[in-house]
Amino acid sequence: MNNEDLPRIKRMDVLQLLLNVIGITGVTSLSLICYLVKRDNLALATEVRLLRERQGGDATIAAQSSSVRPVKPPAKDEDISRYVAQRSRRWAALSVPAGN
Repeated sequence: MNNEDLPRIKRMDVLQLLLNVIGITGVTSLSLICYLVKRDNLALATEVRLLRERQGGDATIAAQSSSVRPVKPPAKDEDISRYVAQRSRRWAALSVPAGN
């Protein structure tokens, strides 16, 4: 091995170390995100189940979900920000309980 190969080997070591750090950090972050999503889904499912039990079963929820119509996509010349604003207003209106 001559002296010209040493900087190349050091660069490869640094590159390998960098890739290891990125890989370990990425896997850790991904597993944490999956755990948090699973925890939130369980909490949401529990909340929905309790809400259904309090409201007297699935009939109320089924009636609300049957009134939801599919939303057509925006026209090609329509401004996307206006479309999103309208859709979010409709979604917010649907999420407010009827008695409030």
